Amino acid sequence: MGIDVVNKRIFFAENHQKLLDTSEIEKPWVDEIRYQSEKMIIYSIFKRRRSKRGNSRGDGNPFIYALKQQKGYQMKCSEIVKIKPFFEHNLSVCLNALDFDCIVLSPSYYGITNFLASRILRVKPNISIYKGVFQKVKNADILQQIETNILPKVKDSSDRRFYTSLLHELTKYSDVSFSMKNIRPKYRKGLLVYKFSSCFDTQTLKGKKALLIDDLLSTGTSLWAAKNLLERKNILSVQFLCLFSAL
Repeated sequence: MGIDVVNKRIFFAENHQKLLDTSEIEKPWVDEIRYQSEKMIIYSIFKRRRSKRGNSRGDGNPFIYALKQQKGYQMKCSEIVKIKPFFEHNLSVCLNALDFDCIVLSPSYYGITNFLASRILRVKPNISIYKGVFQKVKNADILQQIETNILPKVKDSSDRRFYTSLLHELTKYSDVSFSMKNIRPKYRKGLLVYKFSSCFDTQTLKGKKALLIDDLLSTGTSLWAAKNLLERKNILSVQFLCLFSAL
């Protein structure tokens, strides 16, 4: 079951899987993200599909915009009800493939991650959920990361121009929380975009097997950043579940 978009209104269609494939699955949708020597396997409940005009690996999808009430997209509750059986089935398939004893929420969009966590609790009611674990870093933090860890390794002149321009923008608004929305996907990898919230006791994570959940997978940068932080706190393992896959 895919989606049709008419005047920015979302409708589910049974005769195709355009833009979003919500079909029942026997195995989870799996994306593999690599950064240097690291490899992450990310499970997803629904598969995003490219539009005919959109060939980039990014964040966009009309259904996602409608859920987040962004860019003028709308969807009636009766449309969401249509995919409920597919969601429940696919979530069960994913959970059967995952091994975890706690859930950690990504701070990217709490509306969707809270919903997903609540549905997981219906299946695994004794699982602990940790919210407010991370917070976004400031532009000043990213500026330092680029100057210290990234720019010295850049050889391509166009890449160097991009980072130089980005550094200029980050310097002007150094105390603002960093956002990846306006950064092309190829330049996102390797950025530590999160830090632990000062009000969260990281010792509670020691020895845990965490399931990190997010709304969607784009480049994997935010998941990688969260994983990097969690592993510093002697967590046993980190696995990943998104509502929507990468493109």
